[in-house]
Parts: sequence; C-alpha cells; structure tokens
Amino acid sequence: MGYNSVIFMCNDAMDQVTKDPVGWWQRTREKLMTFGRKDHDDTYGWGYHANGFQAVSNRHADEVVLIAAGGNFATVIGSVYNSGMNHNKKEQQIQLLEEILERLRKEK
Repeated sequence: MGYNSVIFMCNDAMDQVTKDPVGWWQRTREKLMTFGRKDHDDTYGWGYHANGFQAVSNRHADEVVLIAAGGNFATVIGSVYNSGMNHNKKEQQIQLLEEILERLRKEK
C-alpha cells in the first residue's frame, strides 16, 4: 500500500510558499525522503525563520498514527497497525484511541 506522510505547516508561511512553490516542494520532499534519520532534523523553515514546517510522520499505510498539533508544532502521540480498520467512524476512532492508550501505558 505504500507510505503516508504528514507535513505540519504554519499558515503564516503560505505567502512564501506561493513565491517559490517548486523550491518549497523540493525541500519538503527531501525532508520526507530522509525522514527519521538520526543525523536529520525534520523541522525546517521556508522564506524566513517564522515560517515553520515539520515532517511529522512517514509511516507505512497499514499503520495509523495519532498526531497532536498546536503551538506551532506537531507530535506523534502513538501509532498502531490498523488491521484493515478505517478510522472514519466514531467507534473506530474510540478503538484506535484505546489501542494507542494501552500501548502508551505499557511504555511507561
């Protein structure tokens, strides 16, 4: 099924991306393709320092990732193998949250 990537974008940067969308995409693609390497910072600016971006997640499509976004930053809270489960219905969302919570409690 491939991989899914999540990019966090500060909306204040939209005007800078509009000025050079190809350059921004090349930089973003570089971050996604090297995601998670120990020598690599997954946060980056574009245009000027306040225009923050973050390559948040690059996971196999069979994995569901729960991400918290706010305060100009995003954090992976947890992830689970989706076992073919979708997450567009309330009961599926509850199951996903329960599985991630159980995993977090075990990691204490």
